[in-house]
Amino acid sequence: FYRMQIIKHKSKNNLYFLFTRWGRIGDAEGQYQLTPYSTLDECRKEFLKVFREKTGNAWKDTNQFEIKPKKYTLIKLNEREIHKYSNVPIDFEHLQTEHVSSKLHSSIFKDFLKTLINRQAIRLNIDKTQLDIEWMPVS
Repeated sequence: FYRMQIIKHKSKNNLYFLFTRWGRIGDAEGQYQLTPYSTLDECRKEFLKVFREKTGNAWKDTNQFEIKPKKYTLIKLNEREIHKYSNVPIDFEHLQTEHVSSKLHSSIFKDFLKTLINRQAIRLNIDKTQLDIEWMPVS
């Protein structure tokens, strides 16, 4: 799933957020991003851009929405759902300062990343598995 929403800060006049959340359907975790904008036009412009990228459709034509292959489809909320989520309090300060510390030891994490980005190790493993990298999306 991929969910997008423009949120206006209740107490600050010139503060808007583009809230995006994505993940697998049924997965309680998922990921999210909260991007601040100083004007509604900036926020709306990014919303429209992301909507087109994710669905292959323009936002202004939602009544003419066409399902595209390998793109997200539009699911409209009914009036009850819109009202239910219209006045949800959000602690913006907590969201921006929230930091979850890693439980990994930094040396283990560094070693893992070094192995992960080691081109020679990647090339060696590709050669061992006899993969035809011509057909792979990344090289």
